[in-house]
Amino acid sequence: MQKFMDTLRRTGGLEALARRSGLSTPATRQSVEALLPFVLGGFKRLSLAAGKGDSGQADLEGRKLCEVVESHGGAEMAAAVMGEASLAEGEALLAETFGGEEALNAVCSAAAGKVDVPHQTLRAMLPAVAMLTGGYAYAIYYEQPEGEETVNALLGLDVAGNPLDSVLPA
Repeated sequence: MQKFMDTLRRTGGLEALARRSGLSTPATRQSVEALLPFVLGGFKRLSLAAGKGDSGQADLEGRKLCEVVESHGGAEMAAAVMGEASLAEGEALLAETFGGEEALNAVCSAAAGKVDVPHQTLRAMLPAVAMLTGGYAYAIYYEQPEGEETVNALLGLDVAGNPLDSVLPA
């Protein structure tokens, strides 16, 4: 997760999230650190569910995740967050990743227990975090040598366990 936080800092993603949310940069960083494990856990579940029955597990997570992200705009999702574009594709990606509003509220409640930021602010920030995460993963996967391994490692898709398991049933 720290590698991805470094990516957000380096690319201006944290500043874009702070601007959109109205939070200070430190509060934004803390909020993203609270939300990100759940977003990554949701992406991990989504990519594994999409790949059931496939062989070639080594790059399964990154490849399947990028196929889902592509249907919502691919790398352009990150660019949309950096500007002032709509977060509608982020909401659609969240719906596909987590299911319904009940699951999203459970994720935001769990994250709110870790930071001094209201649940509603975290909920409003969640689509942008998902768009940045998915958009960056997509760009890395398709634009960098060994993108598959890089995405799996950057997002922790290849790490055992899932923080989402403590919030939502499998």
